[in-house]
Amino acid sequence: MRIAVFSDTHGNRRDLRDALDAHCPVNMVLHLGDGVLDGYEAAVQSGIEFQGVAGNGDFGTAFPGRSRLEIKGWNILLTHGQEMDLNAYYPEDVWRRNLREMAVWAKERGADMLLFGHAHRPVLETIEGVILLNPGDQYPGPAGTPTFALLEWTKNHLAIQIKARHASGWRKILEMTGRGASRINRPR
Repeated sequence: MRIAVFSDTHGNRRDLRDALDAHCPVNMVLHLGDGVLDGYEAAVQSGIEFQGVAGNGDFGTAFPGRSRLEIKGWNILLTHGQEMDLNAYYPEDVWRRNLREMAVWAKERGADMLLFGHAHRPVLETIEGVILLNPGDQYPGPAGTPTFALLEWTKNHLAIQIKARHASGWRKILEMTGRGASRINRPR
């Protein structure tokens, strides 16, 4: 089972499509808001199952603000994250405190993993026993490097990677197997 996770594409279907094409086959596409229709349309065109949540910029869509999935025994919460008071520009101590609060919130709801967007900053770490994953963004323009995440289950093993687009293709910048993460490279 392979899942591609996107967030904050904001109309950048080109990089989303490129990431999918470079990493197929995938069984499911998840989009965590602010461009949820970008993910939906790419999944439908490719015949891939889709799940998504609406972000604060997804006006008029029928997608929920939050969703829950169970995959291979993992309870996964999906949210865009604007209600979590998480901003990538907060000082590091505030950022860390807010991540911990998000982990506690997810744990109280029985989640093993919380997937969220909104902050436009890749996150892959375990806090309070909950994996926090933000795939970053694919925001169009020169401000940053497009990123996304891949989740792959083989038997009872989970591997997660966040990849960034580079001139030579998509490269790992963060990875986690099981419940431990290591930083490979910074995306920006």
